Order: sequence, then C-alpha cells, then structure tokens
Amino acid sequence: MRTFKITSFLLFVVLLAACMENPKTIQNKDELTDKNEIKRQLNVDSIQCYKDSFIHQVSIQSVTTFDTLLNKHFDYQAAHLVPIEKSMVDAGLVDVLDVLPTVKIDLRYATTDNFVGEVLYPSVTRCFLRIETIIQLLKAYKYLHQLEPQYTFIIFDGGRPQSVQYKMYEIAKFRGQAKYVASPERGSLHNFGAAIDLSLYDIVQQKEVDMGTIYDFFGPEAQPRYHKLMLEQGKLTQNQVNNRDLLKKVMKEGGFHAIQTEWWHFESYDKNFIRASFSMIK
Repeated sequence: MRTFKITSFLLFVVLLAACMENPKTIQNKDELTDKNEIKRQLNVDSIQCYKDSFIHQVSIQSVTTFDTLLNKHFDYQAAHLVPIEKSMVDAGLVDVLDVLPTVKIDLRYATTDNFVGEVLYPSVTRCFLRIETIIQLLKAYKYLHQLEPQYTFIIFDGGRPQSVQYKMYEIAKFRGQAKYVASPERGSLHNFGAAIDLSLYDIVQQKEVDMGTIYDFFGPEAQPRYHKLMLEQGKLTQNQVNNRDLLKKVMKEGGFHAIQTEWWHFESYDKNFIRASFSMIK
C-alpha cells in the first residue's frame, strides 16, 4: 500500500510538472494576439491538467463522473443571486447543492458566528466551489457514507471573493490575528474556490459530530499537530481526535490535502498549482 501511494504521488508530481512546464500547453502562443483567446485556451488546458492529475488520484470509475459534471452547464441566470454569489458564478464556480444536495450548508461568514464577529457574506445562502473540487467532495462523501451511513458533511465555508479576503484580513490585522488569515494579495485557496471548511454532521441525532473545538477556534486544541499533547493534557478526548481522523480520512480519499493548523480546512490541490492555473474570485 505504501509503495502504491508513493508511486501515485510521484506520478502526480511528474504530471504536474509537465502541465506547468510543457511549452505545448498553448500552441502557437506567439501567434495568439487576442487576450481573451489566450485566456480561454489557458483555462481549457489547465482544466485538462487538473483532470489528468485528478484521474491519477481516484478510481477509474470516477472518470465518467468527472466528464459528465465537467461538461454540464449550470445555469444561474434565473437565480436570485446577491452580489457575492454572482461574483462566484462569474468566476465559473458551482453551487455545491446542485451536485451534493444531501450535505448541510452553514455559512458562518454569512452570520456573526465567526472569529471576526461580523457578517462578511451579506444575504449569501449558497456555497460555491470549483466543479473539480466538488467532484472530489462527492468522492469523499461516498466514502463517508460507506463508513458511517448516518453522517453527512456540514460546510462552513467554500469559495470566497478576494474582496471579502481584504475585509477579513483588515479586521484580523486590527485584532492582532493577521497570522491566521491569508494575505489578500496572494490569496487563500478559498479565493480560488479550491478550499473548503467543513465538519461531520450526524443526521440521526441532528447535530454536529464532536470535534473538540468550534469552527474558527485558533487555540492549540484546534491544531492537528498538537493532538498528542492535547490528549496528554486532557484538553481533547480520544473520541474527538478519532472524529477528526475520520474527517481527514474521507477527505483524503477524495483527493484533498489537510493542514496542521485547522482540523476543518481542506484543499483540492497544491497551492502553487492552483494559483498558476486559475484566477481568483473578485
């Protein structure tokens, strides 16, 4: 199993390098004078690279699902979208519930129940992500359902416009919490629609699964790198750590990467790959 994982990782690295460096990514680049055409072809090629690397990480049965969803037209012209939602649709993002209607949405930045204590997403009710990221989430969800049929995901945040990132960063900076928020210039992967904050939800008991801390808690109790220490100090229980491990396990099965500072945060792919391949939501 370990050999397989190492081989898969090496294949991904080689493929990623090819996608980023192959001079044939844009044919006759010097002859393309129309900026919109260059942008269009870049986007097509980057999605193909994304698809190829996706296929290396998931089962071959997922390829059909990828093509079906990738080619599906999600029309939001008749939808009543608020400005933030419209900016995400304009960036090509998709409403998660259009693919995964059984997950729960609890956008904390649409309320005051977040670390800044302010509403950053006025009137926003939809969670948007890149369709490639949603496909990964779908795979993770199917695996979760196999392991724990009574569980689903509860999503706290998905795509986030750069304009909101600026506001979030300024508030955090004023409160001395800037180290917890990505610079809006470089951007968080949330600003590309390629990161998600979520937890597990027990459908039978109608409540969130106990993870030991609330969402957006910045103490060491929320950081996976301190699990052993927090267990020793009695600040986390083994059951709480097991619940986090389950979340990480199913998200990893979908192809997501976890981080060591927030148990709820997962990213679709390498930061440099996303930043080089896609544009931020404005």
